[in-house]
Amino acid sequence: MMTYRSKLNSMPPLMTLKQVSDVVFDNDSNANCQTIRRFIERGHFPAPKIPAINRGGSAYFSKDEVSQWFQKELIDENKSSLEG
Repeated sequence: MMTYRSKLNSMPPLMTLKQVSDVVFDNDSNANCQTIRRFIERGHFPAPKIPAINRGGSAYFSKDEVSQWFQKELIDENKSSLEG
């Protein structure tokens, strides 16, 4: 988990989808970017603070919201491993 912390700390306050993918999955491939888009559509990941204005544009995510989401996922994961 240290990789996540160091990567997130080095990111700017607003992160692109590729940067978010690199932090969450340790990989910024297009497939992982698509996975994050699906998470957003299903309400499982924070929506971008600044949506892309056209197909080629970049959406920008708040680093704080990504961090909070990640912390919640870790807590939920730890709870389920303790229960099981």
